[in-house]
Amino acid sequence: MTSRKKRQVQRNTAKRENLGLMLVIYLTGLLIGGLYVGMVSPARTVIQADFGIYGTLGIWMINIYTLFYAALIPIIGKIADRRGRKRVFTICMGVFCAGSIICGISQSFGGFGMLLVGRVVQAAGAGGVIPVANAEIGTTFHRISAAWLSGSPRLSSAFRMCSALLWEALLWGRSAFSNGP
Repeated sequence: MTSRKKRQVQRNTAKRENLGLMLVIYLTGLLIGGLYVGMVSPARTVIQADFGIYGTLGIWMINIYTLFYAALIPIIGKIADRRGRKRVFTICMGVFCAGSIICGISQSFGGFGMLLVGRVVQAAGAGGVIPVANAEIGTTFHRISAAWLSGSPRLSSAFRMCSALLWEALLWGRSAFSNGP
């Protein structure tokens, strides 16, 4: 066997050994991203009461996330195609965690404006975490992709139920730190 073929065999073996770890990392990213997509909605009235704001202004904590998340998905997807999914995923997880920390701090220090900034930063991170993880899982694990995609609506509902319970059980500012580093 030539040295080139040996190197190829070694790379393929190393890839197979890392697949489980890779799956756990991407699924964790999807879990965190999925929790925060629906985590604020059940607690919106509590957060509004803490900041002393009305419904028309308070809805922006949800809308601003949705707008930036939707706008950044194709941009970050293109960057991931050019720069590498793993690198972009890692950076987006860091950005998402930074946004979570900003949201948590806003309860004590920054006020509602800081919460909105934190939600934008979270959306920028989630705009890369969720689609990049789905793309990487879909291309790496061909056989389980169909099963994963058919089960994801049920998982999403479970994430929302868990997040609502988390927000109700804890102060909302503390639960924002659950995604911090």
